[in-house]
Amino acid sequence: MNTIDLYGADWCPDCQRAKAYLKENNIDFNFVDVDLDKEATAKVEDINKGKRIIPTIIINEKPYTNPDNSVLASVLGINEQGRVILYGADWCPDCQRAKVFTR
Repeated sequence: MNTIDLYGADWCPDCQRAKAYLKENNIDFNFVDVDLDKEATAKVEDINKGKRIIPTIIINEKPYTNPDNSVLASVLGINEQGRVILYGADWCPDCQRAKVFTR
């Protein structure tokens, strides 16, 4: 299981993209807002040689600075080809059964 910490800010478009990508792919992660956590800000600056570059994502203790979705897919083993998108409803029993097969 991957341990993922995403250091970013709510106002940051690249952070929003990375968060959305992880959520779309059902990847659990911990979001740390560098605007609210000074220790997190210091950690990001330490990783990036004094620069506050976000998002900085740490996956299994290895940092990635502002990775695009293809880098995240490669590191996390997400296969973009053959991807299935299921449209349904939470209340629908047939949709619930189908959801099991798309994970």
